[in-house]
Amino acid sequence: MDKERCIAIARAEALKLAMARGDVLGVFICGSIAGDKPVTYADVDLRVLLNSEIKPPTTCTFVEGVPLEWVYIPKSIYEHLEDVLKTPFLPLELAKAIILYDPTGFLGNLKMDVLTAYRYRSHVIARAQKLLHAAKEMYKHVRQNFETGQEVSPWDLRCVIFWTGETPPLLLNETPNHKKMFVNLKNIAQQLDCPMLYPMGLETLGAEDITAGEAIGFLMDTLDSIDYVNTVGQIRHFHLSIEKREYWENGIRELIDQGYYRESVWPMLTIISSSEPLIRQSPPLKKGSRGDFESKTYRARCQRFLDRLGFINPLDVERKLNLAENWMQQTEQVIEKVEGTTKRAIVFK
Repeated sequence: MDKERCIAIARAEALKLAMARGDVLGVFICGSIAGDKPVTYADVDLRVLLNSEIKPPTTCTFVEGVPLEWVYIPKSIYEHLEDVLKTPFLPLELAKAIILYDPTGFLGNLKMDVLTAYRYRSHVIARAQKLLHAAKEMYKHVRQNFETGQEVSPWDLRCVIFWTGETPPLLLNETPNHKKMFVNLKNIAQQLDCPMLYPMGLETLGAEDITAGEAIGFLMDTLDSIDYVNTVGQIRHFHLSIEKREYWENGIRELIDQGYYRESVWPMLTIISSSEPLIRQSPPLKKGSRGDFESKTYRARCQRFLDRLGFINPLDVERKLNLAENWMQQTEQVIEKVEGTTKRAIVFK
């Protein structure tokens, strides 16, 4: 990707957005486009600071072939510096931000304040603890549903995995990379001297023995599920937008081509755990038995994927919950270890 071209397009679109809305305080780029490494294919991750508390949903747009993902940040999130510094991802995004729109200078000043303090031990630990706490709370919710015989949402279980898996990178001030979460976790676990975090996470995901053939087949199921929910008009989440499809396909294929078959399952789970309930709830694309058959076929393909990872059978779900609990406990021990070994340090290097 031509980063400079992406940035120029994003800057022009940010200005259009600011002129159209009237409540935009600042816009910046974060993520891989703002990083130092070359990028083969990625969204341009945009953060929009709003001078209001009304937060629009995240959206994805394509402009001249460049995918732009817009995430809105309400005033209460960035109003107090201490709150910003303890928010899991925002300080890391601001630290590397490419500022596109900042008419008052507020965003530039906020970035400088964050750069001064975001590496302090207390803030690093607070961010990791806050994200792991979110994983624990979601885990309690899922466990309660399971034990009372209610349906266990694959999406909710996916959130437990996501927030637990993104906690270790926070201890090293690494920004998240959703598609490559498990690829990065392997290296980060080694740096934290706790290599078991990676296989524990992969087993919790249910992908420890996924083959190349399975990964390729599941990718087809994943992409077809995106197409189906868009065709029947059931798109309710930016993950499933047709604009996002190419991003997912290129990113997942890249993982598979590089030999990361097991790790490629993670972004597929994000998509299918979103699309499966929509396919289940949507009216058939065609009237009659043909339409019913088509809908059931797409749903069956999604459920086959979820079942392979252990999200369907009650015995598999119980095992997954136990694995998740152990993984969270191990992650908590790593946080305590990092906190203990840095008691005398002022900042992380």
